[in-house]
Amino acid sequence: MRLTGGHAPNFALAIGGFHPDYSPPAGFPKLQRVTVALGIDDNPRITLEGYLALTSNTRQIGAAAAVYAEAGWFNISGEISFDALFTFVPFSFVTDFSGMVALRKDETDLATIKLEATLSGPTPFRAVGEACLEIRWLPDICVPFNARFGQDKEVELPAVDPWPVLQEAVENPESWSGARPSGVFRGATLAKTSGSADGVLLDPAFGVTMRQTVVPLNRRITKFGEGRPLGGADRFPIEEVAIAEQEVDATAVEDFFAPAQFQQLSDDEKLSRPSFERMDAGLTFARDEVDHGASVGMIVEYETKIIDSAFETRDWEVYLPALELQLAAMERGAAARGALSNSGVTKFAPLRATPPLVTLEEELFVVASSVDLSKRSDITPPGAKGAAFQALAEYLAFHPDEDVRLEVMSLDELATGV
Repeated sequence: MRLTGGHAPNFALAIGGFHPDYSPPAGFPKLQRVTVALGIDDNPRITLEGYLALTSNTRQIGAAAAVYAEAGWFNISGEISFDALFTFVPFSFVTDFSGMVALRKDETDLATIKLEATLSGPTPFRAVGEACLEIRWLPDICVPFNARFGQDKEVELPAVDPWPVLQEAVENPESWSGARPSGVFRGATLAKTSGSADGVLLDPAFGVTMRQTVVPLNRRITKFGEGRPLGGADRFPIEEVAIAEQEVDATAVEDFFAPAQFQQLSDDEKLSRPSFERMDAGLTFARDEVDHGASVGMIVEYETKIIDSAFETRDWEVYLPALELQLAAMERGAAARGALSNSGVTKFAPLRATPPLVTLEEELFVVASSVDLSKRSDITPPGAKGAAFQALAEYLAFHPDEDVRLEVMSLDELATGV
């Protein structure tokens, strides 16, 4: 199991490995399938393999069985396997099947029967694939099939209202915290007493940040957990922020959400989309500077006396330290050693703010033409992968005829630059 946070969160749990089309998280060890081998001196022998995996977007299961037996110059071998993705509410699955039985003389195939199929369902079940008979010295005989059977029934997700859960998260004091503007030092030490009321204590110089992780904001959701959002409760935009009936400017803040918990994804998207994607989670509002009274200047000067002996002292000229020396003293003197400069994250800061030599930026995605790889800036600017899929879905709702000509791509894959 791997559960990671930080700038690239991920979750994956596997017993015996993953679905062949799934790319495990970076650093996840290559797992051997859970294997049971049965046989007498390897002739005949049966080998059984399997795996089970859970990720934030998928439930995966697969198994394979192989049999082998030989007598004289001839041997027969066969294998059958499946790889499946499951959804539990409402229950559905899609399974890739493959099978083969071959009769050989030593290493030469004499006759082979092969089957490749995809089975999905229920309501209804559908089987699509091809069966082939291959006989040496004769043309191959292949029969494709596409069958539907069982009851044809639409099953909808249960309707749920995300708002009560979101409202509870917004009203939770733990979702609110102080936001320190750049260059502003902590001006107060905050501590609750045993008799203090519930709430959030804020430094007078700080702004405010609200961050929750139950529902992504400013986007349409088509799923909420194992249900579908009620009509009119599928989008929660931040339209206005006011303090004491006075409107203030606010900026959206992001956090990581599992896309499959809030979007109806295809099986291919479940396997290829990241486990977590950045989405709007709240807001922050704070001024870039702190109002304060008028500054009071003073000249820093040192009275200098020279002691020539134990009985004689004489005055010398007044010493005025240069500004560079005063700044250096502030960084290493008593002020720098005080609690305001050595509490919280401040105590880990370098003496001077120096930009890093190398930074890694987030990978950007756009909606592009699948014909000439041109960027469609009219649909969405470069952004997170989930945001690009969301913009494409909203665009196709009004332009369904362009479905086959548009797709989400990494900005690095395009023929044109940024």
